[in-house]
Amino acid sequence: MAVYSTEGRAVIFHTACLNPKSTRSTQGVNIMTLKPKWRVESALPLDQTPIVNAARYRARSLPVAGALLREEDRGEQQMTLLDRSASARSNRSPFKGGLV
Repeated sequence: MAVYSTEGRAVIFHTACLNPKSTRSTQGVNIMTLKPKWRVESALPLDQTPIVNAARYRARSLPVAGALLREEDRGEQQMTLLDRSASARSNRSPFKGGLV
């Protein structure tokens, strides 16, 4: 399982490592230690994430702060000038070379 925070951190763990915590009024598990202004953004099975280097984010013990996501593990691609110019050419109007 992979958990992402709004801070841009991720942690990978096996669900067998979870230790339930319970009090009189609540129950749950602790996976990430977050500062008050950050939140858990999402939790996905590892095979549904774009993470390439899983060993970097694997947790040895829980809870953990997580590792900052690297560019290659974000799953985002930066648009290049070549991509933009190709899309601009396709948006041209056939009339007097203007844009649509």
